[in-house]
Amino acid sequence: MPDVAPRVIAFSISPPKGRFPPLTEILLSFMCSAFVAAFSRQHVNDLEPFRSNLMYFQVEGVMALQQAGLVVSLAIIVLTSLWFFTPKIAPFVRLANPILALTGIVLAWVELLRAKAILQGAPFEISSLPYGPINNLGLWGVLGFATYLFLRMPDGRLGANRGTFVKLGLAACFFLANLLLWSLIAT
Repeated sequence: MPDVAPRVIAFSISPPKGRFPPLTEILLSFMCSAFVAAFSRQHVNDLEPFRSNLMYFQVEGVMALQQAGLVVSLAIIVLTSLWFFTPKIAPFVRLANPILALTGIVLAWVELLRAKAILQGAPFEISSLPYGPINNLGLWGVLGFATYLFLRMPDGRLGANRGTFVKLGLAACFFLANLLLWSLIAT
């Protein structure tokens, strides 16, 4: 019987091949930069009186969730940026970024469920749910973080091109499953 080494199906946390972060890490930090920009924009524009988002942000616990989502995005940006300057941090970043991405998904869903509970008897309505004013753009953030996590999975026997196509398909299916779940919860 030939000696076959076990295959690892988990996320790779081995040291990267080059000095710079791989494309997945860079795209994740660009996506988080967009989330930070959206956070800034919605908190500046929604400070006008009698706006439903302003009333939503004043509900207890909402700003804590918003700020936690901001911290996740900023942590990803800072860690990926540090990788450019200190490549020795790469193994830590390759472990921390997926954990932060999972945290971002959980925070978005916690705030979505919280917003749904708040809006049950509220005198205002937020028409942009499930995308805004939720942290990390709500389900768009869930899609971005999930796409990153799927792209981090090994290609296996599919090869790079087919593997990437399958991973993007899985991310799209995950997004559609989240939309279906939201539509079941929202009704």
